Amino acid sequence: MPPRSLLVEILYNYFPKWPWIVIGVALMLMFVPEVERLSFIAINLSSIYLFAKIGTIIHESGHLMAAYWVGGKPKRMSLGTGHEIYRAEWKGLKIILNSVPIGGTANATFGDLPGIRWRLAFFLLGGVLFNVGAALIFYMLFGYDLSFSSGIHLSSTFIIVSALGVFNLIPYYTSHYGLPLPTDGLALLQTLFSRKRKFQNISYSEDYFEAFECYERREYEKTLSMYQTLNEKIEEDAIALSMMSVILLKQNKPDEAMPLLKKLEEKVQTKEFKGIKGVIYNNIAWGYLLKNDIPTAYHYSSQAIKALSKNKTVGGTYGCILIERGDIDIGMQWLLLNVDMKHPNDGTLVASMYLMLAYHLKNDLAKRDKHQKFVRENESKLDRDSLLLWERCLKKIEPHPLAS
Repeated sequence: MPPRSLLVEILYNYFPKWPWIVIGVALMLMFVPEVERLSFIAINLSSIYLFAKIGTIIHESGHLMAAYWVGGKPKRMSLGTGHEIYRAEWKGLKIILNSVPIGGTANATFGDLPGIRWRLAFFLLGGVLFNVGAALIFYMLFGYDLSFSSGIHLSSTFIIVSALGVFNLIPYYTSHYGLPLPTDGLALLQTLFSRKRKFQNISYSEDYFEAFECYERREYEKTLSMYQTLNEKIEEDAIALSMMSVILLKQNKPDEAMPLLKKLEEKVQTKEFKGIKGVIYNNIAWGYLLKNDIPTAYHYSSQAIKALSKNKTVGGTYGCILIERGDIDIGMQWLLLNVDMKHPNDGTLVASMYLMLAYHLKNDLAKRDKHQKFVRENESKLDRDSLLLWERCLKKIEPHPLAS
């Protein structure tokens, strides 16, 4: 159980204050005849927003239960996007809450099971089936009333939110951290009608998952070995090659990472690698930033931002490089999107260190010192590559560093 302060932050983050405030005010005003109908509407609409959060939990739980029923292993439920603020584990299932309470994902591993295509299809349908099932249960128990201005109809608002889950079956690409992500409907079509080759690496799904969890724990030497083993088993695997290069960059070994990155660059137009083109260009740009080759870093970062303009990691790299080359105001615009002093991690700290440099160059010393203090207090969360850039930024603000 998290401490009370964290529990309050979790609840307020996933269920923000404003709908509760609206409901509270509306409950007080609904006894005033002139605004009674408006109060009912406000309460019902606010409850739709809150029930949407519960609907997401039901949807992702449906995916995981469906995976379990067909022999898969439920591994992770992530609620929201942005920075991780809380993580728990229950019977091997990781439950992660992120800072932006919009959307969610569910992950499971399957291994080389017979009939894998149909097992995966049921896993993809599980979320919608749970949403529809919840809507039917509430309909049978409480009925349905659409006249939201005539009273408080919480069961009806829940039914509406749950029924809307069927829209996940519309086949199109949505966005997750700026990367294209198929809806359940599109992923279902891809699973049912793709060639058998799509499932050739399914037997290694447990290995991929364990390697990524090891990466999240920042056990980079062990993770590198795991991805190297996967790359030997699966020749020229996009995920393994990309993660190996990222780990080497995290360890501040750009010269060792660059051959892998160049190999990936040669393949960015192929079908297998095209989807991660922006990620590859961003990693190459980061490598050249570490090598202090700013013109080349800017070239690759510009390519990355064209491919993934909504990805905050890509935008953060672009902002750092812009400030290095003197485009301070534009660089700050990109970096401000990554600032989050409530949730210090490697990404938010890098944004602050370069904003520190930017404010120093703009002679805004109060803001410079604010960001410098934030990074100093959380240096332990920086990886080796970021520590190198931190030391570089500190040298650039000498002889006026913040007094320790």
